[in-house]
Amino acid sequence: MKLGCTSKSSHLFPTLQGLSEYLRSKDVDMPFDMVTLSKDSDILALKKLGYSYIRMDETEAEKIASKIKILPENVRFSGIFDCLILENNQLLPRLFYFDYLRKFFVQKFKNHKINEAAVLLTNDVELKGFVTFALSLGHKKIIIVNQEGSVKNDVELRSFNMGMELEVIKIEDVTQINIGTSLMINTYDLKKYPSLLTDLAYFNFMTKQGIVIELESRSPVNPLLFEAEKAGLRSMGRREFISYYEFQNALKLGFVSILERDHFLSNYNEIMTID
Repeated sequence: MKLGCTSKSSHLFPTLQGLSEYLRSKDVDMPFDMVTLSKDSDILALKKLGYSYIRMDETEAEKIASKIKILPENVRFSGIFDCLILENNQLLPRLFYFDYLRKFFVQKFKNHKINEAAVLLTNDVELKGFVTFALSLGHKKIIIVNQEGSVKNDVELRSFNMGMELEVIKIEDVTQINIGTSLMINTYDLKKYPSLLTDLAYFNFMTKQGIVIELESRSPVNPLLFEAEKAGLRSMGRREFISYYEFQNALKLGFVSILERDHFLSNYNEIMTID
């Protein structure tokens, strides 16, 4: 099996380095190459070179998605994909990240209050994916928090689900959220926004047993989740979810069996940069 990766550093989607290192510890060789994708014809070229799986960077995926003629519905709406995978003798764009996030969420959390709002702190590239994730859980009220206080393709986003209530606010106004919120998702690097971390740590808009998901920080000690747990909230961090995400990918690719789940989740470590 020939594998490739388009980015040397992890962003929303991890590189393949952590998975490769884990498998090496199990005496399973999983080499991969750095590859370049800039147009849809590159996909055919990679297929001819024998590649069966390419891990994408979301920014690069966004640039090329609009150039691919046939896309799955979730990729077409989200505008990004996390991999190209060989199916029916073709390398096809697929977006598994949000499906795995939902699967892990429902396994981990019970009695989630979907009648309350979901707050999404994220950028335009991955925004639609998180909106569909929140909707898939049953949320109808969604509050987007970003630097601009606006989103691209606002009309398209609002028309995606006619029953959805959508509000967009600026980062500095996050403390003004005055409705009950049961879910908060963050993908911002809070080290770059210390005042935002301070504001979020009050959790004044979060309801009892609300859930805080932090998908950016790679640190084993996460200040936002630490404060969330102090406030009696439930939490999920990037390290926890990415281990699950990569296990599901390794399972799909045939590198592990379902019986290895606990060992994988305990021993996988994301490697941020490929040398």
